[in-house]
Amino acid sequence: VDILGCGPVGILAILAAKHKGASKIIAVDVVPERRAKAEQFGAAAVDISNAAAAVAAATAGRGADVALELVGSVAALQLGFDLLRPAGVLSSIGVHTEQQFPFTPVDAYNKNITYRSGRCPARHYMEKLIPLVQSKTLPFTDIITHRMPLTHGVEAYNMFDQKADNCIKVVLDPWQQS
Repeated sequence: VDILGCGPVGILAILAAKHKGASKIIAVDVVPERRAKAEQFGAAAVDISNAAAAVAAATAGRGADVALELVGSVAALQLGFDLLRPAGVLSSIGVHTEQQFPFTPVDAYNKNITYRSGRCPARHYMEKLIPLVQSKTLPFTDIITHRMPLTHGVEAYNMFDQKADNCIKVVLDPWQQS
């Protein structure tokens, strides 16, 4: 499984892939601190420049069975397509706003991929996920790097957006005092 993007969604995708039995997980991100967090969660983390070589080495040159694009950029979606084996599955939940698409329907057809995109139907999964979270068998809270009062929401968003102070996930607490 290739995880493209090691923000909070990517780190949770690593946990989910491990929980569902993925034997090899390669996480790709440009931010060193995020790659370190991905390794902490059990992925082999690489920079974009090393992604193709890492996937080739892990799959004997075949390509990834699954690529999860979690960034929302044309470049990340193209990388996911490129790293995928023929007949693999490419799932994109990154929010794409560009007018162009990195591969054509003919490219997808020729590679025989399954492409999925869209929002997670969160309510559908709640009954399954709440007991898993409550069991505390997986380290969900380890993705949290910062806790701040709700009144610091703008500062928290800017910290996350700029990837400042090794920020991966901020929890805004409405009861925490400034």
